Parts: sequence; C-alpha cells; structure tokens
Amino acid sequence: MLGFFSVSSIRTKRIFTAPIHDMELHFSTYCNPMKLERGLAEIDHTEYPAFLMDGINTYKNILLSPYCMDCLSLGGKNVKPSFWPY
Repeated sequence: MLGFFSVSSIRTKRIFTAPIHDMELHFSTYCNPMKLERGLAEIDHTEYPAFLMDGINTYKNILLSPYCMDCLSLGGKNVKPSFWPY
C-alpha cells in the first residue's frame, strides 16, 4: 500500500494593467535607518513605539522612523479603492 497522496500542476499567469487615470503614485521614501550603537538604551521614551530591524550582516539593531512603517502618518489611506473587486 502506498498511502494517501495527490498530484497537481503549477500554473502561472502574468497580468499587465494599464495605468489608472487620476491615481497619483509617489515613490519617495521616508525611511531614515539609524544604527543603535548602544542598543535599546538609545531610544528615548518619546520615540515610542520604536520600530526596529536587524542589521544585515552587522548584528546591530537599526531604528526606523515611524514614517517608514506607518503609511497613515503621511496621509495614506487604509480604505479599499472603489475600483478594486471585492
């Protein structure tokens, strides 16, 4: 007896869309990563909540600005646009 198994195939589909009329896209970045040389002691309580990221190949904590992590702080929206299905 072989047991229970299933077989399926993988399908991919690439979709290209036209630009949406009157939709502004801004790709500016507001991320200003700052290395924390002395660890979490460098973060003042007025900077909470603090967003941290491990440094790549440095093993030190990196502090990210709130503008980098929270799109709403720069006027972003968290409401689904009318042109999105469902």
